[in-house]
Parts: sequence; structure tokens; C-alpha cells
Amino acid sequence: MAIAVLPDGSKRELPDGSTVMQLAESIGRGLAKAAVVGKVDDRVVDLSYALTGEHKVSIVTERDPQALTVFAPQHRPRDGRGDPAALAAKQARVWAAAG
Repeated sequence: MAIAVLPDGSKRELPDGSTVMQLAESIGRGLAKAAVVGKVDDRVVDLSYALTGEHKVSIVTERDPQALTVFAPQHRPRDGRGDPAALAAKQARVWAAAG
């Protein structure tokens, strides 16, 4: 059994091998839809990361300022123009659609 310790201190049990996305879905559909990446024991991981054992887990959403650190640097136009938040939100929607 995988145990996710959430930021509020609560624990959620999932079958071993459940992904971070499945954890987000078990919490709520809105969270899963807005999810960009996960953090497992303070390490940024893809939503397909499989959970086993007990870990501190949080879900980073497109509204979270941390999402910008994941997407903005590599997607910012070379001339410096563009809105990093809009680019991060667009990438999150693309990932969600690829689901």
C-alpha cells in the first residue's frame, strides 16, 4: 500500500504503483485537471510517477507559482516577450489532454 502524506498532514492510502495523477484524481477532479507536476519528498516529478511506500506528496497546479519554475524558462521566447503564466497554463492543458 502506498501512503501519501499531504501538505495538510492528512494521509491517503493508494495501491502500490498508483501514480501522482491517480492521487490527484482521488482527491478531486478539479485538482487532477489543474495538475501540472507532483512533488514527492520535495522532488519535482511527472504526474505519471508511481508511488510505493510512504512519501510526502503535493500536487502542483497551473495556479501555483511553482508551476512557472517548471515550464517558463524553457518556453519563454528568446526575445523575452511572452507571458510565462499563460505559457505554463497552456502546457498544463496540453498535458491534461494527453492524459
